[in-house]
Amino acid sequence: MRNFFAASLLCLVVCIVGGPARAGAVEGAWVAENYISGGQGYPGLFRSWYVFAKDHVDRVISLGAHYYKVKYQIQNNDGRQWQLVNLETGLVETLTITEQNLDLQICLDDRDCAVHTRVAALPDFYFPQAPLPTVSLSAEWCVNGDCAMIEYSDYQAEQLFNRRSDFYGISYRYEAPGELEERHGIRMFVDSTSYRLENRPDRLESFSTMLSFTAIPMGGSKVAEGQTPVQRLQEGSFASLKVSGFAKDMSVRFILTQKKQGQK
Repeated sequence: MRNFFAASLLCLVVCIVGGPARAGAVEGAWVAENYISGGQGYPGLFRSWYVFAKDHVDRVISLGAHYYKVKYQIQNNDGRQWQLVNLETGLVETLTITEQNLDLQICLDDRDCAVHTRVAALPDFYFPQAPLPTVSLSAEWCVNGDCAMIEYSDYQAEQLFNRRSDFYGISYRYEAPGELEERHGIRMFVDSTSYRLENRPDRLESFSTMLSFTAIPMGGSKVAEGQTPVQRLQEGSFASLKVSGFAKDMSVRFILTQKKQGQK
């Protein structure tokens, strides 16, 4: 994901369509909601931000509490074009801005267009210094009605909480109980990809995950797969997946229990 944004957010030249840019017409912060259609599993949560100042422009792409930022220095402004230099690469690209009533349609190289609305300021994307929720994570795995519970370690439970502020999702694999797999001759696991949607790290619902269930017969090559939509964490049974294949019905149910302070 970082490569996608790095390729798109290069240095640019800003052109104001319809006449010279007035000093107060563009300066300030602007946001486009639902920036990426479909949102790669996170619909409505990607946002595009521009902050225009007298001598620099910032571009930010955000997903919940995660962000990628590029800074530009304004070298020249003739009223129609602002020549900006990417402080990392030194490259130049063209940004076209069209005023639409009180909004701005901003297009990067005529291929990355979105209508931006003025806002007071960017949010604070930096991860606040606050304790994370302390939880225990367990799962019930079933094959044709034969079920087994597994309790995961504290480290494994912590992989659901993404502390990072950049765009890297935290990924982890949760395995089914080995005895259940042996009884049915099948290997099962769930891969998680987790992001933080809000900068309230003390709250379970600030964090989210997307789960993918894979089942493979031992010694075979066929695969049965299923996936959950992105969902916020919550106490109790927060995610269930079912897949069918190889004359078997397989399922897993994940359970989070929030611990009291000091509880191990």
